[in-house]
Amino acid sequence: QRRVRGILNPQTMTFNKKEPHKKVSTVLELCPDVTYYGTTTPYTNFLAVGCYELEEKTKTRQGKLLLYKQDRSNPLSEPYAELSLPGILDLKWRDNIISCATALGYVQFVRFDIAERRLEMVSKTTPHCENRSLICLFVDLEKPGRCGFVAASFSDGSLNVVGSIEDPRSIWRKEDAHGYEAWTVRWDHFKNNVLYSGGDDCSLKGWDVRIPPNSPPLFQTKFYQMGVTCIESSLFLGENFLLVGSYDETACLWDVRKSKEPLVTSRLGGGVWRLNHCRTNKNLIAAACMHNHFQIIRLNDSFSEMFSVLSYKHDSLAYGIDWNDEWSDHGEGRYELCSCSFYDKQVSLW
Repeated sequence: QRRVRGILNPQTMTFNKKEPHKKVSTVLELCPDVTYYGTTTPYTNFLAVGCYELEEKTKTRQGKLLLYKQDRSNPLSEPYAELSLPGILDLKWRDNIISCATALGYVQFVRFDIAERRLEMVSKTTPHCENRSLICLFVDLEKPGRCGFVAASFSDGSLNVVGSIEDPRSIWRKEDAHGYEAWTVRWDHFKNNVLYSGGDDCSLKGWDVRIPPNSPPLFQTKFYQMGVTCIESSLFLGENFLLVGSYDETACLWDVRKSKEPLVTSRLGGGVWRLNHCRTNKNLIAAACMHNHFQIIRLNDSFSEMFSVLSYKHDSLAYGIDWNDEWSDHGEGRYELCSCSFYDKQVSLW
């Protein structure tokens, strides 16, 4: 197994090889669609994988949450812990709690006990309607130090915010945020109580949860001709800037003070399902591009150029990707990532 070394020159921000090496991969029982590493010690050495699969005979949306301990010798040998749940569409870590967007229309909060190698359900949100076909599509957590709000988006176009993981009662709900599926929702990294959402109605919107839900959005653009699938607000981007992916096969950088058009656009192909800013390098963004593999994008310091510099080849639907901070070395220009692809049921380390 070869490690991904020397791919990126950190001084020139150019890549020395056209393709990275795949370290190891595994095939799961169910289809994986989301993967993230833990964000705080001692959980940064654990990889969470969420799975979703529709059982055709019974029409049951089954799923599983898997945790892998990142052992150098065989990091995907077998799950360190696992838990059967309704199909998982998205997940986020906060310390030892993993928040899962489920196919039954609620967010399930799961506690991870390292010592006991156990995952256990601790609480969940209440579905906001009796529609059994309602799916929770995305979940996001406020950054540490704030109120602890949890936001979720749904297949009926609605958004919901609950007070905390410990008390998951709704404090703000927008029933008609989007005309069709609300694919994504993200808290603003800099502004308290502000979140952004994207939907299949081709709209990108901003909201303030201190304002009654029947109020118009803070920000709205009608730039897109296809659904908005993912939004990224990060420390490296800075205040007022968002990375946005769409079914139109682009990744765009937006200044939310200007709603007419994005600052810069990168055409990646395939439909951009996820964008994930590197946590140790402000110029690098990982993208899961559905029908056009996994890609690494370079954004220059002046926000004037953004383009793909590396592609992780995949034959299946590219859905989830995250940076492995524990095994990456910015000084050496060595970065390691995990990806998951849907129909081939594969999780891979690069």
